[in-house]
Amino acid sequence: MDFHKTWQEQCAATRTIRERFGVKSALDYLVGEKLLNFAREADRSPEFAAELPRFQAAV
Repeated sequence: MDFHKTWQEQCAATRTIRERFGVKSALDYLVGEKLLNFAREADRSPEFAAELPRFQAAV
């Protein structure tokens, strides 16, 4: 599995969260948790850093 591409699955999961729990919960999950963690990891990993702009664009 390409762990640095997990953002794609997280974006897909966000759609389900939005449908079940609303926009605020979906944004808290995606931006407040997943995107921030991904950005921290991008500081340490070139694979994550290369994917970060795509993740940001998807958000």
